[in-house]
Amino acid sequence: MIAIVTTDFPEYTTSLCGRLALNRHCAYGLTYYTTEICGTRVMIANVGDGKVASAVNLSKLLSCHRPSTVIAAGNLAGVTGTNTGTVIVATDSVQYDVDFSKLGYSWGEIPALDKTYFQSDPNLVALARCAGAAIPVNYVTGRVVTGDRFIADDVKANDLATTWTAIGVDAETAALAECAYMYGVPFVSVKAVSNSGGANAVGEYTANRLAADSVSLDFALEMAKLCSPSGCNRCYRCGS
Repeated sequence: MIAIVTTDFPEYTTSLCGRLALNRHCAYGLTYYTTEICGTRVMIANVGDGKVASAVNLSKLLSCHRPSTVIAAGNLAGVTGTNTGTVIVATDSVQYDVDFSKLGYSWGEIPALDKTYFQSDPNLVALARCAGAAIPVNYVTGRVVTGDRFIADDVKANDLATTWTAIGVDAETAALAECAYMYGVPFVSVKAVSNSGGANAVGEYTANRLAADSVSLDFALEMAKLCSPSGCNRCYRCGS
């Protein structure tokens, strides 16, 4: 089973119900959906906003359902001028707000794991490239940084881009990557840009969030389709 996890699923259900046979489930305090795409079992779940909620809820899903793959979908901020609607395929991620440097650790390093950067599964990154060519949609690859705050400051956004060589910032990816790493499950994030991290971020986010979410989810579903052992050509976007 492939698990597609997001923080913005409620808006997806109306459009997806007309295209996919979704089975609704309520368990562990979560609402999630299962379906099948060309023989590939897929779970789509809203794991919540922020590092703690998203990681805890992903842990529940990993413990109870043992998916073979985790794909993070949704929206994020682009901090290097990436156009809205562009999918950022995370090659790796880091929690920029973790700082135990006074104890001799690197900035961003998780002490218990002795690990700073969480690498995305290279096979999933390659699969994402194939999905980007098949849809097609604009996509870029690079590092996503994660922290529990909404960035709407040009100085801070530029600092994240230069200090961490980051192209995207959100509040979940690196925490989800850490959780998947601890469970030994392949992970990648394919979120779409809804806004910059600059002074206009709030207005951009409000205007573009739903469109970015839709692009990201279609991208993740295309990845699931490409995993199909049957090579099915059925289009989940229109149902034909």
